[in-house]
Amino acid sequence: VIARFQEMVFPHSQDYQEIWEQILRQFQQTPFILTFALVSVLPGVCEEIFFRGFLLQGIRKKFPDEYSIVLVGVLFGILHFDPYRFVPVTLLGILFGYMVVKTGSIFPGMIAHITNNTIAISISYVILTFQEYDIPPPEDISLLQTISSLIFLVAIVAIALTVFIIGLRALPRTSESKEQRVRFETQETN
Repeated sequence: VIARFQEMVFPHSQDYQEIWEQILRQFQQTPFILTFALVSVLPGVCEEIFFRGFLLQGIRKKFPDEYSIVLVGVLFGILHFDPYRFVPVTLLGILFGYMVVKTGSIFPGMIAHITNNTIAISISYVILTFQEYDIPPPEDISLLQTISSLIFLVAIVAIALTVFIIGLRALPRTSESKEQRVRFETQETN
């Protein structure tokens, strides 16, 4: 939704759209399992280790959690080097950072990141396959049913994310609070 709103305000150039279509077609020519590994799993693990593991934990030593989460989220958006996807990627980075701080574990962020990328490549695969082979939708499925199915899918994902986030809020924070760390460090130096 945010990406679509951003596109209305800052529309993609034709060159940008063509480049993305070429990239997606290249991925479509590889086996799905390889694309899944390269686009979903590898970035989900490596980016989370770097951004939410290394950067977030390092910045949290100097700044409050809220500031650290937003700063790392913005860096996550910037380092994707795509001005058209900056806002949605930044917001995802903030969400992943929140999940990591709230749970005290990097794994929920990794799972969410992998899930996000998997949904994106799956939708791209389906759309490009239909376009490439000029496959019309089955006769018994109308455009309205297709749109309804997509809305239903989005609603299910939104509900699942809401339940997941509410669940995260209910979890006790496993890491020490900043005040406890400062008191402990102060006691050690005295």
